[in-house]
Amino acid sequence: MIPNNTNVKDRLKELRGELTQAAFAEKFGVVAVTISQIEKGKQNPSWDLALRICEEFNCSMDWLQGRSETRQIQVFAPDAYKDKYYEQLEKNNALKDKIIQLQERLLAFSFNKNFAKSEDKDV
Repeated sequence: MIPNNTNVKDRLKELRGELTQAAFAEKFGVVAVTISQIEKGKQNPSWDLALRICEEFNCSMDWLQGRSETRQIQVFAPDAYKDKYYEQLEKNNALKDKIIQLQERLLAFSFNKNFAKSEDKDV
């Protein structure tokens, strides 16, 4: 059961709108008495019922319980972040490529320096 909160009954009435308690209850597979008791503040919806209501009406559990004034769930939109992600990925790949180039140059320099030293010893 969700925590006792007087706002649940008001929020449920708001969501139900013009539907009768019986029609609303049928939509969620419960009896009308359940909806009536919740709207009177005598009963809380089960977690299952609350979740199904939130899914149906695209509202957050926090809103249903009265802990938030933001009703609609903010949906993550990957497209909104895609360009930023690819831009960062491109920058990181460019940086990675630059580091690899520098490492290769350093290794080549170190190899050439060591090779030159070994040639001096051979003489």
